[in-house]
Order: sequence, then C-alpha cells, then structure tokens
Amino acid sequence: MRGIVYTGEGVEVTDELEVRAPGPNEVRVRIQAAGVCHSDLSVINGTIPFPAPAVLGHEGAGVVESVGDAVRSVKPGDHVVIATLASCGACRACSTGHPTWCKSSLGNISTPFTFKGEPASNFAAASVFSETTIVSEVQAVRIPKDIPLTSACLIGCGVLTGVGAVLNRAKAKPGDTAAVFGVGGVGLNVIQGLRISGATRIVAVDTVAAKEDLGAAADSRSVASRGPSTASAIPPCCAARWTASTGAATPSPSGSRRGVPRWRST
Repeated sequence: MRGIVYTGEGVEVTDELEVRAPGPNEVRVRIQAAGVCHSDLSVINGTIPFPAPAVLGHEGAGVVESVGDAVRSVKPGDHVVIATLASCGACRACSTGHPTWCKSSLGNISTPFTFKGEPASNFAAASVFSETTIVSEVQAVRIPKDIPLTSACLIGCGVLTGVGAVLNRAKAKPGDTAAVFGVGGVGLNVIQGLRISGATRIVAVDTVAAKEDLGAAADSRSVASRGPSTASAIPPCCAARWTASTGAATPSPSGSRRGVPRWRST
C-alpha cells in the first residue's frame, strides 16, 4: 500500500506500508481525496514533536471498505468524511454536544500501520495520506454520494476549524460586523461561517494582496494590505463606524501578529 510516512528526518512516499484489519468499533476507509493542513507540515519541520515513523494527513474523505462487528452507523460502500476527533460518543461531554471535551479525544496515538515491517503510528487519529486507513466508528461521518470527495475532505479540519470558531466560540449573530484576519483555508471558512450566521458586513484582512479576490468570492468585503497599516484600514470599510482602541496588528517576520486590535462601536 502506498502512503506518505514521516520518518523523523523527513517524509518518504512509499509502497511499503500495510494497515491491519478494523477492530470491533473501527472502520477501514479507502481514501479518495485528502487536503494538506499546516499541522502536517509542522510535524515535518519539527514544530510539532511527534513519534516516528508515522503516517501523516488528517483532512480526508473516502469510501468504507470494511467495518468491525460492532459498527452500526456506516457500511461498506458508504462515502464518509473522516473527523480527527476520536471521541467516545457516550460520555457526558459527548452526549451534551461537546465532543472536544471528551477525554478519549486526547492523544489517540495508536499503531494500526506497519512501515517496512515495523509499527508505524497514526497522526491526529486519521492518517489520510495513505491509500487505506483505520478510524473509529465515530470518526467516519457518512455523507451523500453526490458530494464531491475532493470538497468533502476539507470538512475534517479546515471547515470545522473556521466555521466552528464562528458558531461555537465567537457566536456571531445576524447583523454583526466582523473582521477576519488571514484569508487562507481556515479564514475562508470563517467567512463562510459568518455568512451562515447572518453577519451583515464581513471584512477579510490579509497581507497578501493577491488574496483579495478569494475574499470577494467568499462574499466578504476584502481589505488587502502589506505592512503595519493593515488594521488601520479596517474602520473605514465598516458601515457601523468601528474604531480601534489599541494599536495596529503588526506582522512579524514569522508571520504572526504582534498586538491584537480591539474594537468598540462609536
């Protein structure tokens, strides 16, 4: 089986990968499409320490090949999106709609793979950079077969992160005005979440001017600027006359921002 393996010194595209059969509560999925998240790159460059060897990838979608004896929610042939949260599905956190609070969702490093005959770990409980992977039943989310798997694969991380930040953390409401810093994979999904929430004015902010069209395509009012003046360009774009109560967010050489703008209506 082919896959992409983190070796501790880099990555290797290999056909010397094998995966075991699914356990009673597990699902074996043949991956049809996968996205590349920065977290995968962070493992490769050492920003996220991770045991090697490991099969990378955590944004994926595919077709169920086989299931364990206790699996009831999916069957072979179903199209599924793979979620990275291997929550138990039965504890108080899960039953009240907070699967990210489930203790079972923490860690979840196991070794369903062998690489050149030696055990290899999964990554983010998903490992979709392989032709076939093993996940728990709760991670295999069935979707209609008419949804393109090349789009569906992004739901597992980028969409959940961006839309979830709006619906579950910011709790945007109809009529809100919002500024989105960064128009990458997550930022674009923040914009989508704001549209779902009914935000009236959405301002997309990015230091890369070429991303202005992406923000516009996502139905935001885009601001593309370079340098420390990015944040100062926001207030004129907002119909609600927002003003900054602290300094501008200045891009640092690493790409992070120093100083967080806070806004008050006037």
